[in-house]
Amino acid sequence: MSLEMPLHRRNARPSRALVLSLAGAGLGLLAFAPAAAATVQTSLPAVADATLRQQQANQNRGDDDLVRLGWAQGSRALVRFDQAAIAAAVGSGQLVSARLELNVDGTGESWGNTPQNVDAHRVTASWTEAGATWNCGIDSKPSDNKADCNPQWNGGSFVAAPTASVPHTKQTRGVVSFDVTSDVAAFLAGTANQGWLLKKANETLSGRIDDTAREGAAAQRPRLVLAVDSGGAPDTTPPSVAITAPPTGSRLATAIPTITATYSDAGSGIDPA
Repeated sequence: MSLEMPLHRRNARPSRALVLSLAGAGLGLLAFAPAAAATVQTSLPAVADATLRQQQANQNRGDDDLVRLGWAQGSRALVRFDQAAIAAAVGSGQLVSARLELNVDGTGESWGNTPQNVDAHRVTASWTEAGATWNCGIDSKPSDNKADCNPQWNGGSFVAAPTASVPHTKQTRGVVSFDVTSDVAAFLAGTANQGWLLKKANETLSGRIDDTAREGAAAQRPRLVLAVDSGGAPDTTPPSVAITAPPTGSRLATAIPTITATYSDAGSGIDPA
């Protein structure tokens, strides 16, 4: 790669000759720093999601285009991501952060003038997309409108303290992000990955939220975004630089000569900026 740059000399007079030591000038003009180990970001798709509705306590809503939470019909949402995919994305590196991202498709019902928090709780019991209902994590016969499970979980089994909270208003639209780094770290350490349950922090307040489900538009589906430190050693070898014009020691009748250099790097590369 080549680089051209003018060398400005303060208070220079164009009529006087300027003698350059280009080797020294080139090293002074070009500054390089070692590159840090890379942080890689991976986005994983959800493998299961469903709405739990208290007023339809034995009906499964795992194939809807939206998941609903809020006051309407006492609704909560479930979402889960593949454990093997999480482990593969982290590999031998170090987890830096994990974000659960959901797309708010719409809101409804009456809202107050202040935001309402939506909480993400780590789920602690098994569930399936086709078997989850308000009463059951896995209803063996979800079409018979009975609670075919033992024990029942009554709206979900989850850690009482939320992992993350995000305020919503009636105008909230688009992607909202929950910091679930601590939960994903626990999954990697051996805690069973049953995903998350999302619900309003105060379920007595009116206001409904519809998030795009994994059956919805591809660009709006739930995703888990992982940032991972690759663990590689920093690049401590600087690039090679060679001044190609004008020749070292040249006598130039200009106050602003142009220096041309070539540069290369076999390690982490060069940012031209």
